[in-house]
Amino acid sequence: MRLSAFPLTELDPFTEDQLSKIFPEEPDIQSFWRDAIVQGSKIWVAMFNGRYLAAAIMGPVNQGTVEISVITVREVTRKRGVGRFLLEQMEQNALEAKAKEICILASSEDAQQFLNHCGYQEQMQIFRKKLALTTQG
Repeated sequence: MRLSAFPLTELDPFTEDQLSKIFPEEPDIQSFWRDAIVQGSKIWVAMFNGRYLAAAIMGPVNQGTVEISVITVREVTRKRGVGRFLLEQMEQNALEAKAKEICILASSEDAQQFLNHCGYQEQMQIFRKKLALTTQG
């Protein structure tokens, strides 16, 4: 069987089980995926031999730009071209939808290296800080 990549049409029990294996550290990942679908995004997966090896969330085209908010490959299948294949299929889909640019937020150094290797250029870093709520008197 060959590697394939496609957007999911539903989140059935099989899909939820497979996604939980891609994201083992996230126990409530299913609600995250459902929210993404409700907001108009597509969940893309890479599949080989009946198993999902990678997953990503791709938003709709907005002013010529597509945002990919998550792209993750199962730990045991990293560095084998699965992530690149998934990203290439999503890029092709974005081109067909008339997108001119893809924007991806990479939160880890591994992700940044992967995206650089795939031809993406870093243009801006996003920094976040959680603020403690205080009552001023």
